[in-house]
Amino acid sequence: RPPAGRRGAITRSYESRGGRPAAGAGARPPPRAAPGGAAPPAPAAADFAGPPAASGAAAPDGHPASPGAAGPPRPFAALEPPAAAPPAPRPEPELPPELAALAEVDFATGLERCRGAKDRFKRLLGFYLGDLEGWLVMIEGYRKGEPPDLKNATISFHAMKSASATVGATGLSGEAAKLEKAGREEDAAYLEGNALRCGQILEAVRWRIENFINDGAE
Repeated sequence: RPPAGRRGAITRSYESRGGRPAAGAGARPPPRAAPGGAAPPAPAAADFAGPPAASGAAAPDGHPASPGAAGPPRPFAALEPPAAAPPAPRPEPELPPELAALAEVDFATGLERCRGAKDRFKRLLGFYLGDLEGWLVMIEGYRKGEPPDLKNATISFHAMKSASATVGATGLSGEAAKLEKAGREEDAAYLEGNALRCGQILEAVRWRIENFINDGAE
């Protein structure tokens, strides 16, 4: 509770914004005199009437409301759209053996980093998948033959390297480290020649992680 001086300041500030009515607000303001000094008109009974009865409610004499009154509103649950069906699982990407080995994910290592909390680890994997989609968009630019943005490529492959190591995708992390190094050294030829290879590994890692999150075979 603020001190008395502070309470006074707060009250004055609140009143200055029109947030509090003038003193004596608890009482009804005195009636304004009618022109010519005549007494003000007496309040009508409607002035003291409560809010109108709800639709479909019984009348005061116990009889039901008029036949034309609307019934009670439908429950909100009846207005909710049906739940959407879960998306169909992706097909497993086909990779040559040398790339398939780099797309393995050591989920036990990632789970250990989360102290064995599987739900927490799955949330972490969900964040990782969000980043992974952005990396695939970046690599799509190489597929289209766009000139690489060396600065952004270096930043993206550095993030891919660190995040992939955290979730247990060590093979992908190693590939990202090479591409990060090429970006720092402004080796555009290496980036253009190996980014699509990294994209193939990314797609396979995504498939494995989605299977794990959905309690698949992994």
